[in-house]
Amino acid sequence: MINKYDNKSFIWSVLLALYPATLNTGRIHYAKYENTLNVDGLQFPMLIKLILKCEENDPSISINVLCVDTGSKGLCAVYNSLHRDRITYVNLLLLEAENTSNPHHYVWIKNMSALARHRSKHTRKVHECNSWVHPFSSQQCLD
Repeated sequence: MINKYDNKSFIWSVLLALYPATLNTGRIHYAKYENTLNVDGLQFPMLIKLILKCEENDPSISINVLCVDTGSKGLCAVYNSLHRDRITYVNLLLLEAENTSNPHHYVWIKNMSALARHRSKHTRKVHECNSWVHPFSSQQCLD
């Protein structure tokens, strides 16, 4: 999903995780849910340092942000939530754009296992550690 209309990709991505679409998943149709998030004290485009404020505003949500580490061709954690016991866990990927007015673009990671599978020998589902961005072959190994 590409949002060319505003700098709220962070909000739209979180809303996409909270209210997943079943039809027309490539369209931005979350304006009706925009007021369900408390955005007091936030600014857009969203800065990493304000994600903690976002979590404080909405105490049922915890957010992790990953980015592509070009050096290792893998992923690295940019922000790990301190609130691991919350009802809703949202994983976002931060894409850095060059030569634009908005260098930050967030996308929801719908399937963390699919994103991290290439970092493992396993061809089936992997269980991803959000803190270390490391795949494990089973839930037991992750625990």
